[in-house]
Amino acid sequence: MTPAECRQRRAALGASTYSLAARAGLAERTVVRFEAGLAAARPITLVALRRGFRVLETEVST
Repeated sequence: MTPAECRQRRAALGASTYSLAARAGLAERTVVRFEAGLAAARPITLVALRRGFRVLETEVST
């Protein structure tokens, strides 16, 4: 997942960086820095982001 893909996917769900971070178990700063391209994501961070998106998608679909 690239920073742009993360931003686009989050925006499509109508989610804030805070809500994605909370559902992914990450600090909001981590999501903000990743989306801004200021920090490369470690593999474990990408796994957490994917988990956060799954949770958000479940919430949106119910």
